[in-house]
Amino acid sequence: METGQTEYTVEYQDSCGVVYYRNIKALDFAEAKAIIRQGNPDAVIRAVTLVPSENDKAIKLKSESAPEP
Repeated sequence: METGQTEYTVEYQDSCGVVYYRNIKALDFAEAKAIIRQGNPDAVIRAVTLVPSENDKAIKLKSESAPEP
C-alpha cells in the first residue's frame, strides 16, 4: 500500500442493473470513484465506504477488552 492511500469499498451498478462491490486503494473518496468510472463510464456509484485498517481494529478490540474503572 502506498503512503497516504486508504482502502475503500465502492458499490456501483452497471447499465443492466447488476450491483458490484470493489475494494480500491485511493487517496480519497473522489479518487476511488474516479478509478471505477475509468473502467465503467456508465456505472452509477451507489456508495463509497472507508474500510477500517488493521490498526483501527486492534485499537477497538483493546478498548473493548479494557476493564471498567
